[in-house]
Amino acid sequence: MSRYGSEYFLSRELSWLEFEQRLLAMAAAPANPLLERLKYLAITSTNLDEFFTVRVGSLHNRLRGGNKPDLAGMTASQQLDVLSERVRGLYRGMGETYSMLCCELEDIGIRILTDAALLTEKQRTYADTYTEGMLLPLLSPVDDAALIPSNVPALAVLFEDGGFAALPLPRLLPRLVSLSESPQVFITCEALAKAALERLYPKRRVRLCGMYRVTRNGDIDADADRSDKLPKVVRSVLERRGCAEAIRLETEADMPDKLLDKLKKRLGTGRRDIYRASFPLDLSFLRSCVCDSVRDGDGLRFPAFTPSVPQEVARIAEGENLLDVIARGDILLHHPYQSFEPVVRLLQDSAADPAVEAIKLTLYRLSDDSPVIDALAAAALSGKRVTVLLEARARFDEKNNLEYGSRLELAGCKVIYGIPRLKTHSKIILIYRREGKLLRKYVHLGTGNYNDATARQYTDCSLLTARPGIAADGAEFFRALSDSAYEPDMEYLTMAPYGLRDRFIDELRHQQSLAEAGLPAGVFAKMNSLVDGRLCEELLRTAEAGVDVRLLVRGACCLRPQNNLRIRSVIGRFLEHSRFYCFGVGADRRVFLSSADWMPRNMDRRVELLFPVLDRSSADNLCGDMELYWRDNVCAAELCADGSYCPVAPVEGQPLTDAQKELLLKYTS
Repeated sequence: MSRYGSEYFLSRELSWLEFEQRLLAMAAAPANPLLERLKYLAITSTNLDEFFTVRVGSLHNRLRGGNKPDLAGMTASQQLDVLSERVRGLYRGMGETYSMLCCELEDIGIRILTDAALLTEKQRTYADTYTEGMLLPLLSPVDDAALIPSNVPALAVLFEDGGFAALPLPRLLPRLVSLSESPQVFITCEALAKAALERLYPKRRVRLCGMYRVTRNGDIDADADRSDKLPKVVRSVLERRGCAEAIRLETEADMPDKLLDKLKKRLGTGRRDIYRASFPLDLSFLRSCVCDSVRDGDGLRFPAFTPSVPQEVARIAEGENLLDVIARGDILLHHPYQSFEPVVRLLQDSAADPAVEAIKLTLYRLSDDSPVIDALAAAALSGKRVTVLLEARARFDEKNNLEYGSRLELAGCKVIYGIPRLKTHSKIILIYRREGKLLRKYVHLGTGNYNDATARQYTDCSLLTARPGIAADGAEFFRALSDSAYEPDMEYLTMAPYGLRDRFIDELRHQQSLAEAGLPAGVFAKMNSLVDGRLCEELLRTAEAGVDVRLLVRGACCLRPQNNLRIRSVIGRFLEHSRFYCFGVGADRRVFLSSADWMPRNMDRRVELLFPVLDRSSADNLCGDMELYWRDNVCAAELCADGSYCPVAPVEGQPLTDAQKELLLKYTS
């Protein structure tokens, strides 16, 4: 039994909301460009949708499963009560920020209208034409509020005769309709829908109307005894999500009580689950409709940059391909400061290289029109053996992955849609190339997805190597994927669920023994989430042993800071996504990268990889990049003992350091 009580830990869900609060602060910060602030607000909104769909959904599931307390000693019902109040505060902040940003948009000639009564005569003529030709044909009323899909804004209508209708906003239409170009005037789709009710129902009188949005429990996972059943099981899960219980009801701020009561009764939501918003429901349109419609202007966006490419890649000799470069030495890339293009080129060159005989890789999330899929299809069509483990259960990407899987199968690839009871979250490519009498192996290992779009927005790391030891371990990894009874024997890589947590604990205990012997010791790690109870306890023991423990945890963190244990978070232009683990100091430090955060699911229920950075120059450079994050005093915040975060302020005489800006200068200047 643990000797650490609940006072050492924080609620995962409350910690996540602290991350949301810091993200919202970026939207309100005047130092950030206006259009980027709109994006931060849009991301806050979409993140909150996912939080309710998954995390609050999980708490509802726990209520039915016994309501056991978490690490911080809070039951699911206690967390739901506290979360409800915290989220209401977040909604107030989102409303204030939205109003402020709308005022600033008007200063640059952009106006967003939410009431058709405010239209000029010319604008009303255009709006009527748009409503008749585009909106009304796509409005499909239903008589049951519970039939509206999750997170789709809808208009609830109560008629004088007591009848009811719900009108989901058409997904095919933009949320904002442009009424003029100079100045740019937009009106919300729901404002036009409200104004069109008399035309939609010419023989009925509308008594009350108001916008609402329901969020359903999406914490439903697919499982199957055999991987060949997974596509069918995943499709079943997608259908079940569409009719899952309602766990959040959002309404516009002035929703009439009588209409709200009708929605509550039909959806089965209680007071705790209802949130009134003083802003349009679902602010994702701020990115898709506003930001994308505004031409580049001085100071409206972050400065553009071109990711760099390492010299050894940029100067590939004529007749060579990327595999030839990797054969001469490891390549470590730090995205998005360095381009993701070499990773895509690795597959493209392999597809075109007649000496390449086989390609194996894992895929979790992909971009639309992914060049990775194109390269794999080309490789298979050229006669190469291409094996793809395409995770069909990547949450919210299931449909996309099933479609990509069908395309790959048509091209001749062998597609495995997942491993029973385990999600494959690792990022690895293994390429077999005939070189004389040898079949040489080349490997890519990464901390992020094979998604060329998010690689421009997320920070991640890629290692390209032909080291025989790592390549042999890569072959062991794929053998383990193909045979559930086979436990891999690896020297350099560590694979979850085969002992990844134990490996981390061993590394921490080694640092403890060094400190207890009076020798230099240290732990420096960067991850997205710190939730795993056993690893949290081992970190506490490590700090108690006198080891300096520094953690960069972007989002949810269940561990309170202690003596010798400091925790910071960085939120900036790019989403921090890389997982970096360094044990030891100076020449004795061991540097690793991983696809895994320190969460129970990553250790026990996912296929993950931890891989070393063996090239000393690359390791030193990477550690230098991470030290920049620790010195950040512009975008960094320090976790306090009460679970709140305080901005890291520069001490007297210390220069301002924005790590992401510094890294952009380092790699792209």
